[in-house]
Amino acid sequence: MYSNHTMSKFVIQGGQRLGGEIRISGMKNAVTALLTATLLTREECRLDNVPRIADVETMLTIIRSAGAKAQWVSDHEVAVEAKGIDSLKLNKHMVCAMRSSVLLAGPLLARTGSLNLPEPGGCIIGNRPLDTHLVAFEAMGVKIERSNGVYELQGKPKAAEIVLPEFSVTATENVLMAAVLAPGKTVIKLAAAEPHVQDLCSMLKKMGARIAGMGTHTLVIEGAQELRGVKHTVIPDQIEVGTFAALAGATHSSLTLYPIVAEHLDSVFTALKRAGVGYESRIKNQESRISELKIFPSSSLSGFKIHLRCLRHSAKAPALFTILYLRGAWVMCMS
Repeated sequence: MYSNHTMSKFVIQGGQRLGGEIRISGMKNAVTALLTATLLTREECRLDNVPRIADVETMLTIIRSAGAKAQWVSDHEVAVEAKGIDSLKLNKHMVCAMRSSVLLAGPLLARTGSLNLPEPGGCIIGNRPLDTHLVAFEAMGVKIERSNGVYELQGKPKAAEIVLPEFSVTATENVLMAAVLAPGKTVIKLAAAEPHVQDLCSMLKKMGARIAGMGTHTLVIEGAQELRGVKHTVIPDQIEVGTFAALAGATHSSLTLYPIVAEHLDSVFTALKRAGVGYESRIKNQESRISELKIFPSSSLSGFKIHLRCLRHSAKAPALFTILYLRGAWVMCMS
């Protein structure tokens, strides 16, 4: 069945080399978890370097529906204050529209001890069941029932030792947020260690959470009585960095990408080396680890090649890097 609606399109005239500096946005996959983490405290939290994208607006609408105050205070800074929240008043339509809304479960259970969560949706990558989240919550003493497409969760999470069935980023983040207010010691084994999981750990530690093992596959959390407000800067989006690096390589161009965190870009650097693309990473702020990345044509560049094997086997590389380098191949053909 064909739609009568006219589809939007980009018309690209190739053959031009590019130049200049591109500012990298805050990471989408990091900011959704960070926004839900603001519900763990009654005090105001501020997030900077927040991308102005639909998922962020949707998440802000959802947390407002639970009673939190959330507003933009500048172009890329959001303030959230969750003094009084009611987890049973969530905007179910919005929850169903976005896959990452499942991240509300951990903080809302930690704060209120009850939650009715519709089956989250909104993801086009494929079916990804919530089993890993539910198994972990049950291990923490949460009672779970499912009725008419809604998960009814009851009980504040308790400290436990949890072995996740898979390296799930969102399940790791959910259990982490559920555990920071649970009295006692919680151990999460087979935890995901991606940069956005580390970013969530960093923010929670600023809020007063006690977390050990950051960046490893075993996290140990000592529950705190309460958490405080925080000001936190969202990490740069390494998928966006990789996309523009692929663009520079495909068009034999010189581009400067800023800000970046170099230690998050192992797979990008590996791909650039194998493709013969020249690059240089230089630290601009030692305290925050913020750097800039210069991409430039190399004399050894005989054509932009797409290398996926190094990405698929890198523990630090998000699965979507495979997709972004295919974007690079498309750009090469267009130019």
